[in-house]
Amino acid sequence: MQRFLLVFLAVIGGISILLFFGGFVIFLLSVAAWSGNEKGIPNESVLLIEFEQPVVETVPDDPFARLLMDDSLTLRDIVDSIDQARDDDHITALVGRLSGVQLGFAQLQEVRSAVERFRESGKPCIAFAETFGELSPGNTSYYLASAFEKVYIQPSGDLNLTGLYLEFPFVRGTLEKIGIDPEIDKRWEYKNAADMYLQTEMTPAHRESSEHLMNGLFAQITEGIAESRNMTPEEVRGWIDKCPLIASDALDAGFVDGLKYADQVDAELGIRDDAHVVGPTDYVKRAGRPHEGAATLALVHGYGAIQRGESSVGGFGGDPVFGAATVARALREAVDNDRVDAIVFRVNSPGGSYVASDIVRREVVRAKEKHKPIVVSMGDYAASGGYFVSMGADAIVAQPGTLTGSIGVYGGKLDMGGLMDKIGVSYDAVATSQNAGMFSTNKSYSESEWSHIEQFLDRVYEDFTGKAASDRGLPLEDLQEVARGRVWTGKDAVELGLVDQLGGLDDAARLALDLADLDPDEGYKFRPFPGPKSTWELIAEKLEERGGTKAMVRAAHTTLQPVLVLADQLGLGAGDDGVLMMPVPAIRGVN
Repeated sequence: MQRFLLVFLAVIGGISILLFFGGFVIFLLSVAAWSGNEKGIPNESVLLIEFEQPVVETVPDDPFARLLMDDSLTLRDIVDSIDQARDDDHITALVGRLSGVQLGFAQLQEVRSAVERFRESGKPCIAFAETFGELSPGNTSYYLASAFEKVYIQPSGDLNLTGLYLEFPFVRGTLEKIGIDPEIDKRWEYKNAADMYLQTEMTPAHRESSEHLMNGLFAQITEGIAESRNMTPEEVRGWIDKCPLIASDALDAGFVDGLKYADQVDAELGIRDDAHVVGPTDYVKRAGRPHEGAATLALVHGYGAIQRGESSVGGFGGDPVFGAATVARALREAVDNDRVDAIVFRVNSPGGSYVASDIVRREVVRAKEKHKPIVVSMGDYAASGGYFVSMGADAIVAQPGTLTGSIGVYGGKLDMGGLMDKIGVSYDAVATSQNAGMFSTNKSYSESEWSHIEQFLDRVYEDFTGKAASDRGLPLEDLQEVARGRVWTGKDAVELGLVDQLGGLDDAARLALDLADLDPDEGYKFRPFPGPKSTWELIAEKLEERGGTKAMVRAAHTTLQPVLVLADQLGLGAGDDGVLMMPVPAIRGVN
């Protein structure tokens, strides 16, 4: 009887799961059928990019996370759509809406370069913003807008081109008040991620490097605007000191070409209805991507803080995780795949675990040992651990505004013992060995324990600088001069030998093809690694996460497989697409 009840309940549970997932898949199929799947672009269409939408490097495998990110654009779709539209006779104009640009600085520069290439086609290229900042900075929104042929702003808008303001929080005073003692050390003076806990203000080294970074980024903004708007950098800086400007003053100063509302911009372009407007994601699905050819390039993403374990893109609002296990496996599979001609490794990370970073670097070096060309394309950040995983590649490509370097390390702990005393919590302990308690946060380090921390930091720094010098072909003495934990812009990094050339993802792809003795002008296609999971694989994972038995999973697979295959064919499956850490400061104005 008991066995009968268990079987009965299992069957009922299985049917419920099948009904739920079957209904969910049918719902998605209905949505796909309703939205249409026709190919081709109508004549006299306009490519419209809503830069207010979130922009991501890649999309999650998890279909539920993808539903929450449905309005997100990928950087690659934006750039590829602009490049493809340049020579597409069906596209008559490019329009960017830029009131609130959600791009990192290096990502923005990649898009800006694509817009400049589009302008060469002679087609209308228009940027529209309701305002460039509303009681908020509008520096980078306008920096991108200035690349367009014409810039329009709503008559009630503002130009908040006010310059950059870089600030760091320091919590040493707070920690002292509540009884927490930061027992942290670093290698070396420019590794200012630890200063938040150790200082109450910027050290001279911290201030020097921060001013250099801020001035470097500001120069890139002013020089780019000046070139696009036929001004001198000095004129741009002079006007920035007078900002914010109301819309009419921005027009008089030559920063915008007209005061218009969105419907007036549409009327100027002759946009009659939504049927003649296409977004970047839909456009590349229907029109294809530029540079398509026979060569196959593996595309591996390393995005977020570097940790041991699996990657996560943070689809449910969490921060992305650069999982060493996921990325190392993807690189290994790409290296061992005979159909892959070369690898492009896209890195967008401020760093993380030393051990995890070394796992990934090993696979990068292994690619070189196997004579599989590998080129790193750096995003907004590729610093500290992000640089560690990149430095072993055949070549490194970065944007001028990429933040990289930060060759250094910090480590230690926050001793909470004083806080525990203040709130009346006491601890007592027994130990088997001299250093057994060194990782406890309720006591300070003993002399022996602290010596081990210092040895660890020395060992990691020596390993980092030694490998960086070897990987980059630099004398160790020269490498150490630009290390010491200091962050550099991509432009600086090229001059210092830490990066090979400036550019974006396509530049990295062309360089990889060249290293593989293939003609970049013959084109290429990206193949993502790890490959996209089928809808069934994703559902099976969800079932097993929730304790579903293997038998139930197999039964569900047998029943749902035909529907799931159809779902994948209709595009409802996965898309195709120690602390080595740098600080990520609040740069007021880079938005």
